[in-house]
Amino acid sequence: MREGDIPQQKVDLVNELVNLINENSVVAVVDILNLPSKQFLQMKHALRGKAVVRMARKSALLRALEQTDSKGLVEYLKGMPAILVSSENPFMLSKILKSSKATAPAKEGTTLNKDIVIPAGETSFAPGPVVGEMQMMGVKAAIEGGKVVVKEDSVLAKEGEVVDKKKADLMAKLGLEPIEIGLDMVAAYENGLIFTSDVLNIDTEETLSQLAIASANAFGLAYSIKYPTSDNIEMFIKEAFVQAKGLAMEVDYMCSATAEDLLKKGVREASALESKLPAAPAEEKPKEEAPPVEKPEEAPEEKAEETKEEAPPVEKPEEAPEEKAEETKEEAPPVEK
Repeated sequence: MREGDIPQQKVDLVNELVNLINENSVVAVVDILNLPSKQFLQMKHALRGKAVVRMARKSALLRALEQTDSKGLVEYLKGMPAILVSSENPFMLSKILKSSKATAPAKEGTTLNKDIVIPAGETSFAPGPVVGEMQMMGVKAAIEGGKVVVKEDSVLAKEGEVVDKKKADLMAKLGLEPIEIGLDMVAAYENGLIFTSDVLNIDTEETLSQLAIASANAFGLAYSIKYPTSDNIEMFIKEAFVQAKGLAMEVDYMCSATAEDLLKKGVREASALESKLPAAPAEEKPKEEAPPVEKPEEAPEEKAEETKEEAPPVEKPEEAPEEKAEETKEEAPPVEK
């Protein structure tokens, strides 16, 4: 069909889409396939004030994207596409869409986007044909204590499988709602970059954990190679101070940082030397002289008696002159011949 044959209504729609895309910094392609109208209205309400979702035929969306800088999104127009425009960060938009999703039972003909696992444990089923049906579908079921029990975790259906009626009924009876209902962001464009769903659908907690690990590794590397940063500069300064002080202490260098420690060191060394010296003899204290005892004065009679008792000394008789003469003769010198 020639350009002149395109209805004016479609031309106006494409121009409106082009203007809408150019007025916003972020453009995303979302898939609304299998999204009930009720949930679609709820999603639009959750995005109010943050983003605008615009539905149109795939051909109109393709023509509009090709006339803008976000033409790289053309290849992501799959399923039942719509465009979402906003000035918000695409990762924040993806998080809003993900948190706004609801769950629903799987219907016959639904294509699963993940494995459906029946957890081990008791079920609400009474013993009967259901046990055989579950076993035929790969569920390891048995009867214990009058109840149907799943012996171990069993995969009922795998990712990408189209659900049949029997499996859909069993999941409904077990209360399983494996289908997430909501807008799926297929890809987003911002500042010349295209972010796909596998990049946008990130786990916030896991990402924060990875960032913490990366930060710790970077800190360790910078510290090991002595690369100063705002995070480690204080540690480097403290380490340098300790090393400089240790060197100053080794060479007994006196400064404001070592003065107190050097004085303590001197006191310790002096105490050690003092302990090795021989002990000095203890000085004897002079005995205190007792004050003289005053004797009482004796009576005159007692003194007289004492005088009588003290006899005068006896004088030895002088030797006779003859004895002295004999001694003189004996001591006479020899006569010379």
